[in-house]
Amino acid sequence: MTDVAREAGVFLVAVSPVLDQPHIVAAPTRQRVQSAIDRISFVRSKHAPVLKDGSSLLIAILVPDLTNPFYVALVRAAVQKAHRTWPGILVCNENAEVEERSRSLALRDEH
Repeated sequence: MTDVAREAGVFLVAVSPVLDQPHIVAAPTRQRVQSAIDRISFVRSKHAPVLKDGSSLLIAILVPDLTNPFYVALVRAAVQKAHRTWPGILVCNENAEVEERSRSLALRDEH
């Protein structure tokens, strides 16, 4: 959003209201911000609120061995329970190849 503000020539605090509540922003400011958004092809990240407050809506479950029936049952129960209140669940198999674990952990860090 900093890039949008710079491109539009407005303060950073003017950008969010244009995106969230455009009706409260003066028309000239709204038009400048919207034009800047269009010029730089700005797309708001769905992860921005998480980055701002340091919280996450992702639950990560690291399991030693997904071939073990005990862990399969445990993960299944956790996923069923968590899906009622949490939008994202990441299950990582500790016995997976290093590359696969790295991808899973990178995904976790994005959320």
